Amino acid sequence: MRKIIDRPGLLLLMIFFISLLISNIFPSSAPTVFDLWILFLGLLISIFWHELGHTIFGVSAGLRFHFLAFGPFFIEKAQGKVKIRENKHWMYFGGVSFLTPAPHGFSKIKAKWGLYLFGGPFFSLIAFFGFFMIWKTAENDRMLWYAILNMAIFIATSFPIPKGEANDGGNLFLLFRDKDQTYLLKIQVLSEMFGSKRPMDWDKGLIEQCKGIMKKKNALENPMINTFLFYHYFDAGKMEQILSILEPIVHGPPLRDKKWIKGSFNSLYILCKFLYENNEDSLEEFEKLFKEIPRFDSYAYHRSLAIIKFLKGDVEGAKNLINQLERELDHTDGQGMYHTEKEILQKLRGKMLI
Repeated sequence: MRKIIDRPGLLLLMIFFISLLISNIFPSSAPTVFDLWILFLGLLISIFWHELGHTIFGVSAGLRFHFLAFGPFFIEKAQGKVKIRENKHWMYFGGVSFLTPAPHGFSKIKAKWGLYLFGGPFFSLIAFFGFFMIWKTAENDRMLWYAILNMAIFIATSFPIPKGEANDGGNLFLLFRDKDQTYLLKIQVLSEMFGSKRPMDWDKGLIEQCKGIMKKKNALENPMINTFLFYHYFDAGKMEQILSILEPIVHGPPLRDKKWIKGSFNSLYILCKFLYENNEDSLEEFEKLFKEIPRFDSYAYHRSLAIIKFLKGDVEGAKNLINQLERELDHTDGQGMYHTEKEILQKLRGKMLI
């Protein structure tokens, strides 16, 4: 049952069959059930259309396409081909289009990134007018529903929310109000993390800039920069620097609004402590830290779960989880951070002797 809940597609399939069963048992409910599924289908299409807007505008501006996810679908570019597979991550269910600048493609980057951010809300607004005009012409109530859905997505994404998980409008605001160039630095970090170079060979100037940022700002305010430094240090075998990044976050006070970010770093801390220290007395600490790792961050969650299962003596369970994580990485193109993730899984196999 847990495996079904963890996978959006399987859960939706189960709900669909339950709704069919309800419609057969209570025939009077069939029209309502049908309308709800049509509305949900319209929502999925609206989300896809919004993310497609980001993708088209981003690619047109010269950005590299990595993946587009919505609902139970995951569209990615791997090994030079565009592939469609199941989206197994709840964190992508509400839609995401992921593109990065090409190496040395930072000329006019503000304009390029601005177009990428603008594309989604623009497509949602166009869809609103399209469905609204069809509704006015055909007087089909479903067209009005779809118009309202697209307007809701437009409003939710375009009106600037720059704090927390910034929306499209918030990111545009941050991009053009980037007085200290921190936002542009994060775009460069993304490009390097998903480029072809392995982390130990990442741009030294960029590494130094990130170190400088982290000396001035709270670690949880810049999780991407911290993650960038983690992969660089891990690939270079610099454990002391890794712990200097992770320990202040892991042992710091709990923060409700950044709980999932702290949980992700808990996962990295569990990993490093397991690989490089004696773990006989670590299980209790690991289990406490594990409780803060969000299930929707499924890769980090299952990697930590594999370690805990191994420490509890469930070697087979740990092995199955490592196999699952390796299958997930098979879909990647060997980008810098994934190169290190593959090595991490090999180190875990060596430590567990599996």
